[in-house]
Amino acid sequence: MNKSPTKKLDLKLIPGVTADPGDYIALEERSRNTIHETADAAPNAMPRQGIKSHTDYQHEDVNFGETDARKLPSVPHPDLQSEDDTEYEVPEMFEEYTGVYINTLRVSKPITPRPMKITEYKTFMGRERSKVIREIVQQYTALKTGQQHPWTAAVKLQNKPKNFFKALLPYDHSRVRLDTDGSDVRSDYINASYIKNHQGKVSFIAAQGPREGTKDDFWRMVWKEDVETIVTLVDKDGTDQHSKDAQYWPNKVNTSQKYGAITVLLMEKTAFRSYTLREMNVIKGNEKFHTTVTQYEIPCWKYGGVPSEPADLISVIKQIKNHQKGSKHLLVHCSNGVGATGVFISLYDLMDVIKTKKEVSVFDVIEGMRKDRVNMVLTKLQYLFIFDALLEAMLSPDSQMSCDQLKKLDLSAMKKKCKKEFQILQETTKHQEDLATLAGNSSENNHKNRFPDLLPVDKFRPVLKSPGNLFGSNGYINATFAKNISQRGFIMTQSPLASTVEDVWRLVFDYGCKCIVMLNTVDDSDESLTVYWPNVHNAAASNGLMTVICRKIEESDVFTRRQFEVKHKRSQKALLVDHFSFHGWLGNKPDVHKLREFIKYTRTKGTGPALVHCINGVGLSAVYVTVISELERIDKEGTVDVFQTLNKLRKQCPKAVQTQDEYLLCYELLRDHL
Repeated sequence: MNKSPTKKLDLKLIPGVTADPGDYIALEERSRNTIHETADAAPNAMPRQGIKSHTDYQHEDVNFGETDARKLPSVPHPDLQSEDDTEYEVPEMFEEYTGVYINTLRVSKPITPRPMKITEYKTFMGRERSKVIREIVQQYTALKTGQQHPWTAAVKLQNKPKNFFKALLPYDHSRVRLDTDGSDVRSDYINASYIKNHQGKVSFIAAQGPREGTKDDFWRMVWKEDVETIVTLVDKDGTDQHSKDAQYWPNKVNTSQKYGAITVLLMEKTAFRSYTLREMNVIKGNEKFHTTVTQYEIPCWKYGGVPSEPADLISVIKQIKNHQKGSKHLLVHCSNGVGATGVFISLYDLMDVIKTKKEVSVFDVIEGMRKDRVNMVLTKLQYLFIFDALLEAMLSPDSQMSCDQLKKLDLSAMKKKCKKEFQILQETTKHQEDLATLAGNSSENNHKNRFPDLLPVDKFRPVLKSPGNLFGSNGYINATFAKNISQRGFIMTQSPLASTVEDVWRLVFDYGCKCIVMLNTVDDSDESLTVYWPNVHNAAASNGLMTVICRKIEESDVFTRRQFEVKHKRSQKALLVDHFSFHGWLGNKPDVHKLREFIKYTRTKGTGPALVHCINGVGLSAVYVTVISELERIDKEGTVDVFQTLNKLRKQCPKAVQTQDEYLLCYELLRDHL
């Protein structure tokens, strides 16, 4: 075992089969009208009487089978289950990720796929989404499930307490064996397995998450295997009832904790936007040498589920590859050591495949992993996510750059970079335009849309909950959540029409938006643009059931700040709102320096989600949200990645940042900031 004296690591964080659907799978596809949980979470929402709810916009279901997955029973805890993979499936998670209901209990005639060329893979994934999902699920059913090899050590009486999922055990031939000596009567057993990569070389250790009784064993394994990198995959909000993992590292920097004979000293901790990085020194007993271990804690998993989108995970994998240069095993664990762990390891390995091979087979990689550990990649949703993530890894450019690189970029090089990235962005997100916009397309809401081709995706639109009193009042407004883009929440919307002024103030009131950012002028020549606020100190304006009182007006060279008191006639609550209207324009374009100053001033104003609007709700509004997200990245990581931020944003708002000029503006604002 090669141990090295204690040292500080120099971490360079750079950032073909078709089938008749009726023969194989019962699949029901439907579009979702809204995000129910976010609508219900509106802080000032009131019961709505006599008003259409967000479930009023219905459409015809598309059925691929007979059974309605919505009638499936809830999934019991896996500790109480047999080895059948279907018992880990959660149809609601599948629908949340894809917009498709799948009956996981009704699948027949599985498909064993052949490897595909890289270009063929892109074509396969670029087809109609429901067909892609159908065939991927059919592939998954062809994977071998359940126990394939002996696991006699795992079922020994003294080892059973160390297994937290009775059907997810390590095989004898691939299990990790802990060191023992004459004075150590403990077992050599731990629920962990060696996993081979696509070349047949052992490159990974997949482990069950440590709990109170197995933390010492976990660190014995780290020491014995000379592990230098640990990947910890955890539930994002800590509410997953299946996850009972224990913290196995010290809480505070420069403090230590003993785990049996192993002492762990936490040297550094850095919280990035999508993961937390820890650097720890590890020593056993009275050894004279330490080993340095780096941990990446990635909080984006639910039991049996997947991250909401793959961009952040791909970025972290690239950084780990940069760090994990040697031949040492990469230790990966989640709660059960097969679900999220299987997704991570397979994607990590497949990203090497697409760089070095002409063909790729997700199926073969996972089938290979299942020879070393049972049921790696636990659910159909996780299998589908790997396909989506791999496509994104293929298509995404190497867009991340350091702040120093951006500062040195001249305008010509910046334009060239933007042109390339924007073209790829247009290609990689074009299928997002197929997302359902039923509410916006409804005849009763047509008059509320400034541009008929710019409609909010049903899944990501805020739903108005407070009553309205004007013609056509219901739960619809042409607005979009920008979720998980920034530490601060945003709602992007079009500049209000005369007929939607009440709706805008209902939106502000319902969601507690204490900051409004206005990125368009009110042009007298355009009758559709309206001053939707009282413009005299202490003056009041009423629109339907909403009343707005102007409490303060402050002017500057760059913007006007107004403070409004917003009330609903059927509520005793009042909301104080800061309204910032930008007026640093050069003709029809914003002055870059003034807009940057405006963003700097407004980015931290108010609490709750900020409401951002421009003429169409997807142009400068999306630029504003993207730049703030990138400023946070600069503060935390010292890097810039406009492409990845917009790639995420377009999955909620498919036409965010419409033009190459707007894309370039993001870079210009960031460089001006630096």
